[in-house]
Amino acid sequence: VSQSRYKGGIITDMVVVSSNDPATLLQGELWIFNQATTAVNDNAAFACSDSDALNCIAIIPFTLQSTAGGSGTTSIAHVTGLNHEFTCSGSANLRFLVKVKNAYTPANAEVLTFHIKGLQLN
Repeated sequence: VSQSRYKGGIITDMVVVSSNDPATLLQGELWIFNQATTAVNDNAAFACSDSDALNCIAIIPFTLQSTAGGSGTTSIAHVTGLNHEFTCSGSANLRFLVKVKNAYTPANAEVLTFHIKGLQLN
C-alpha cells in the first residue's frame, strides 16, 4: 500500500544575509517556486515565463540593512509576518530566483544567503 504525504507548509519568516555592505543597499524580491524554474543569467533583465509564473507560490520583498555602518562586512534583512502556504511538486524542493529592484551593483564574489522559516503541514 502506498501512502502519499502532504509535502507542504507555511512560510512565516525569511532572513537574507549578504557578504557585502555597500553604500547602495540591495532592494529585491525573492520569487519562490514549487518546482524547477528557468534561471535568469547574471546581469540580464529579470524575466519569468508564463509557465514558470504558474509555479510561483510567493514573492517576498526585502531591503537589506547595513550591519556595521558601511564597514564592508555584511548587510541583512529579516522579513516577518509572512503567511505563504505552499505544496511542493516532484522532488518536494522549493526553488527561487532573486529579482533586484534598485540600482544595486553586487561586489566581486558577493554571496546572498536566504534562510526560510516555516511550519510543516501534514
